[in-house]
Amino acid sequence: MSIKLETFYAPNPQPERAVSFLMSANDAADRFVYPYSTCVYLRGLTDTFDVDTYYVHSAKVTAASYSPGGRWIASGDECGNLRVWTPQNAEKTTQLEIRPISGPILDLTWTEDSAKLSVIGHGANGAYGSVMSSDTGAPMGEVIGHTKPVNTGCLRPVRPFKFVTAGDDNTHVFYKGPPFKFDHSTCDHQKFVLCARYAPNGSVYATVGLDGKVFVYDGVSGEKLRVFSFGSGISSISFSPDSTQALVSLLCGKSLVIKVEDGSVVEEYDFGQDVHNQQCGTLWTKKHKISISLNGTLNYLENGKSRSVMGHTCGLSSIAMIPGGFVSADSLGTVLFRKFKEAPYAVWNPFRGAPGVKAICTINNNAQVLVGCADFSLNVLSVEDGSLIRTIKFDKPINALLPFGDDVIIQTSDSLVLFKNDEFIPIPTSEKVSSAAVSQATNEIVYGTKSGMIFFIDIDGSVRGSAKSHDYEVTTISYSHDGSKVATSSNKFDITVWSRENLNEPIHTGWRFHSLRINKILFSKDGNHLITVSGDRTIRQWSLEKKRKYVEEKIAHFEGVVSAEWVDDSRIITIGDDSSIRQWIVEMI
Repeated sequence: MSIKLETFYAPNPQPERAVSFLMSANDAADRFVYPYSTCVYLRGLTDTFDVDTYYVHSAKVTAASYSPGGRWIASGDECGNLRVWTPQNAEKTTQLEIRPISGPILDLTWTEDSAKLSVIGHGANGAYGSVMSSDTGAPMGEVIGHTKPVNTGCLRPVRPFKFVTAGDDNTHVFYKGPPFKFDHSTCDHQKFVLCARYAPNGSVYATVGLDGKVFVYDGVSGEKLRVFSFGSGISSISFSPDSTQALVSLLCGKSLVIKVEDGSVVEEYDFGQDVHNQQCGTLWTKKHKISISLNGTLNYLENGKSRSVMGHTCGLSSIAMIPGGFVSADSLGTVLFRKFKEAPYAVWNPFRGAPGVKAICTINNNAQVLVGCADFSLNVLSVEDGSLIRTIKFDKPINALLPFGDDVIIQTSDSLVLFKNDEFIPIPTSEKVSSAAVSQATNEIVYGTKSGMIFFIDIDGSVRGSAKSHDYEVTTISYSHDGSKVATSSNKFDITVWSRENLNEPIHTGWRFHSLRINKILFSKDGNHLITVSGDRTIRQWSLEKKRKYVEEKIAHFEGVVSAEWVDDSRIITIGDDSSIRQWIVEMI
């Protein structure tokens, strides 16, 4: 009698164009940390399904960084709230909670002893951050000497400690301390400076910016040592663990491994010149080199070859099962194909900002996927490689795609349309349609209306039966596997279950434990249990025999559960507005 998480498919990061996406890693745990929405994700470098989360911030998280050794993580949000907490226990114990600035925190770095923490951000009235004690928040110096917003800053990790900041005034400022005080400023760059980082041994630090240049400075004195130019804006730089090389990400779609001594290119990785391939961030650990693309793809780099790990970067809208895996789609129009517990093997429409996907379903014996988009188009994709086979233009909003034998029923905003042999055939309905479901076992359609009625019809619209299911609009309908039962829910979040053979009196009515709209109802194979998922973030289990719900509330997705499907008789998979996909083991009541 439980619902247990089995597999976590985490969302990928959300970089911004011409902004450095700063990542941090803990080699001992083989994890890296990055912000996503109001959450901090701790994700395995080698095993990307090793995922933990931190959901405490009430505002969008904008920066996160491991302390040396990995004992602590510092995270900051767009309201200027900073939290220092430990990832080493389930409670995520907080060491420090403070608001050092009144705007988004953009960059966080530590000293080697984890005692000092630099905080850089865009605060009000020219407050751009400070250095502080990581356990008490006591100030150890403020950011000064800039005339425009500061984008980045870094502490020298080893003694003697130094501090560097850089920003939109094309200037970087060097501080001595602690307490850290202004020493000198240098305006070497010709455009915005996006990232500044110290080498692990503290011998040098480097700044990179939109002018395509890498400036290398002495780590103790701040004296300029050398400059390298690469002809394209540079968003980020990470030093190798031995401090002799650096990984830089270019906005032209390339990542380069260069020698710190002379700037010569050791390795070059070209991801293409499409906008979504712009490289926005870098991370170099003892085992991995990673560059991140604008569309969130994590590119693992090694010896001149790259391996890309794609992922969703916005709320998911639909999911469909394929042999040995599933297809998922999001509100930015990206569709990913993957096998269970594997990285996606194919992607369609990797561009961020494309028309969102409203619904997907499999067709032609699971060999193809039909994708309905917000621009009213229907796109047929190959399951084998995710390629586009053809596009058909529809003229109405697409709310759902329901397989019906070899054909598909399209639920629009108020009607049903049969898609057959590339033709659109309207299905007559007695009232405007608010939701619908199809029984493959009985070749029957059921649809709900705003008046609370449900109608059972043939494909030609002939009415087989009807019932008053709710006093309000029917928002979700589902058939049992054999078509003998139907469950409905309304916009008041109540559930009614009917026997198809008796529409005079429901099997059960009045279940009302969800607090937001129920987005999907699943019947168990035996038809005696229901699984429901809702915008209230929960998965709930119900027993028709015991006439009750299972008392456990399982918080499944922290920004609402969008849909769910059965994987097998004891597993379900859910998608959420938090962009994650989660697979659960279900033990029935």
